[in-house]
Amino acid sequence: MVLATLAYAASSKLHTAPCPHCDSVIEYRAFAGAIEVGYTYWAGSLHFESVARLPVKGLRRGRPEGVLDLGGQSITPAGAG
Repeated sequence: MVLATLAYAASSKLHTAPCPHCDSVIEYRAFAGAIEVGYTYWAGSLHFESVARLPVKGLRRGRPEGVLDLGGQSITPAGAG
């Protein structure tokens, strides 16, 4: 899923990617070695609710902001940087 990342929103620090099962857009927050998959909702301001933390071996957040590195492969989604 990380390799298929489509976009990054700096305002919420969230990435989006297609679901590998149904192709719906999934929102996630990236960390070193893991992603938190969840959804956003509005309650006076935008909030992200994590529903699962999934390990992603070799994942690192790169530079500039929004760029990801997965085992030496750079992933630069729309909106990164």
